Amino acid sequence: MEKESPMRHLLCLGLIGALFFSLSPDSAAGGPVEMLAPELSVQNQDIRTVFSRQEQPPSFDAFTSGETARQRLTGIHRYILEQILPQIYPDINVRPVLLMDVGVGDGAVTTFELAETARQLVNSDVRVMGFDRNEDIVAEANELFSPSGRIGFQVAKNFQLPIQGEAVFCFNVLRYYNGNDFDEIVGLLGQGVRENGILVVGNNDVNDPRVLTAFVFQKVRGRMQKQTVIFGSVERLDERFVDTLKGLPRADKDVMAFRRDLPAARMESLRGEVFSLDQGLKDRGYRVFPAYGLVVKTLNDLRRDITGSAPRPEMKIIRDVFPAQQSVQQGI
Repeated sequence: MEKESPMRHLLCLGLIGALFFSLSPDSAAGGPVEMLAPELSVQNQDIRTVFSRQEQPPSFDAFTSGETARQRLTGIHRYILEQILPQIYPDINVRPVLLMDVGVGDGAVTTFELAETARQLVNSDVRVMGFDRNEDIVAEANELFSPSGRIGFQVAKNFQLPIQGEAVFCFNVLRYYNGNDFDEIVGLLGQGVRENGILVVGNNDVNDPRVLTAFVFQKVRGRMQKQTVIFGSVERLDERFVDTLKGLPRADKDVMAFRRDLPAARMESLRGEVFSLDQGLKDRGYRVFPAYGLVVKTLNDLRRDITGSAPRPEMKIIRDVFPAQQSVQQGI
């Protein structure tokens, strides 16, 4: 009987091991995986699975500052200022208006752009306050912009704002936090919103601002009511869209509905069943605003503010801290 070669034994064992390794679920999870088309992979995966892969977010006390690209939020700023606030405040062009931006980041770019856009679209006397928990960022921003008399910055920690305004914007901040904390954070930020005022929270993609997810809450009888959900005007879902959901509720029904509706409307437009993708979305209850690059779903009617443009103590505080200048050529 011929004696088998040890080398042959080793070769057989190697082939068996390689086959086992290729079939092992654990190894497949860590090895190369054949990628599906982005739209299909994002549409079909459970959003809770996506969030479970995130690193543990920092606590409310952690520093989460970063630099924001210019004009990253221009579209949604304009939409809020032109479409939302005038419905709540019909006299917005003549009344005192205080807007607040939470998490200004290095350079305070979006806060400055919010103030400039508001000055042009709302009224020239609008005030904008920027808040950040990083004292160095606040000091630098005040040095850059405060001489204008229309914009100022203050330290605020744990989402606790020391003053109330008509609108509070908190963008690209919640992505650093856990979606389980969303309701608590909205409650804290809501304390800085006047009755009938709004809170806008959300994220957009760093490189493509068209990819965006945001919620608008209105303060009604002291409670924050979800009024509108806003998405960027995009043709397909991909990993960038999933990235905009970080820090938002993990299984929000309106987000989940959009994840179904967008691919369905796109397929209808490709088949010629509807005139366009926009028409397919409109048929599903969305409003498309090409001028802003946004798709909007209204959930509740806005409540109109009837307090009028009477003097407000908090606006006096703002004027005391940031007195108006004779010339605004230095800034806003």
